[in-house]
Amino acid sequence: MTVLLSAVALGACRGENLFTLTGVVSGTEPLITLTSPAPGFSTFPGDSVLVLAEVTAQEGINTIAYTGEYADSVGGAAYAPETESGNGATFLRLNNYLNAVDGQVAGDVYVVVAVTDQAGQIVRDSVKVLITGN
Repeated sequence: MTVLLSAVALGACRGENLFTLTGVVSGTEPLITLTSPAPGFSTFPGDSVLVLAEVTAQEGINTIAYTGEYADSVGGAAYAPETESGNGATFLRLNNYLNAVDGQVAGDVYVVVAVTDQAGQIVRDSVKVLITGN
């Protein structure tokens, strides 16, 4: 019994953790740099919003999704959602206008860009903007 305990103690001293499982982190998920709209941007109901971003994906970009959802009690979509293909590119500069939904009202809105790579990894970046009253 003493020999077995010594082996466990010596194994642990070498930096081996005998009691936990190691997690796997790929480190290859896409990277999104959202440059427009800027935080604090404001616009009026019915106006579109320009979305600019750069996306890098080691595994290749499968799809890009754009949404604009109310952040407060209004709830729901403020901008019509859109999806486009990344065609497997490893780098893209995004330039897209999100169009206001019918009946858009004033409120805080999260503009979100979501990228799915060809390995199925999904990454999102967002910015909070304000739709002001008329």
